[in-house]
Amino acid sequence: MMFFKALMLAAGFALAAGGALPDEPKDELAKASEKTRGLENYKFKGKFEVEGVPFLPDPVEYNGAYVKDQGFTATLGPVGKIFRIDKKVAIQDPDSGEWVLSKAGRKVGEGPLAAQIPVIARSLRPPHEELKKIEERFKAIKKRDGAEKIAEQDCAVYEGDLTEAGVKAMLPGGALLGPGTYEGRAQVWVNPDGKIVKYKADCKMVVKFNENEMEIVVNRTTELTDLGKAKVEMPDAVKKLFDADDEESKKEGR
Repeated sequence: MMFFKALMLAAGFALAAGGALPDEPKDELAKASEKTRGLENYKFKGKFEVEGVPFLPDPVEYNGAYVKDQGFTATLGPVGKIFRIDKKVAIQDPDSGEWVLSKAGRKVGEGPLAAQIPVIARSLRPPHEELKKIEERFKAIKKRDGAEKIAEQDCAVYEGDLTEAGVKAMLPGGALLGPGTYEGRAQVWVNPDGKIVKYKADCKMVVKFNENEMEIVVNRTTELTDLGKAKVEMPDAVKKLFDADDEESKKEGR
């Protein structure tokens, strides 16, 4: 009884001082997010499945690598391969294998996604950038009892329901959808070094498109590997494209 009174008294002092009691899982996840965003290099892999969208009937697997100041490369199912450094993005045509510079209005290939590929490619971000303020995407965060092994490491697991903004932020490439209802739940795995090594989101949306309601379900998982050991090499064809674009920019005064 004395312990309970002391605890309530301490809580009262904290609130009287203008501060709420700390949300430990949220604070821990915030620190993990910030620490992960400081990574200088890593590899990643993942998969997303979409129900309710006819042009993505099959699961899409993706993988890639990021090295600070050297570039970000990713291979994404039917989209093909991209290479990005700063604001420059090159895409490897899935039909011809030729690298092309991503520009507004340019199609890539002749397939059903020819017009969407450049849009998707430019919206893709390396995972550590996606993780900015991930703790704010949850309505509430709970830390599971016990650890779960990821790549032979005992990882803490944080989970909870997502806000509407949180669901949208978890969609592949930050996909933009119109007004509707958004529901979702996510899990985040943090390794013993305090870095995020895996995150998973299961989302359901009901949105209006051309006056019709569409139900879309997206399940997505991303895993970070080889932290501090990854390398990225810019293909010669991509370097030529970027150099040519730099020269053109100088001439146009961009």
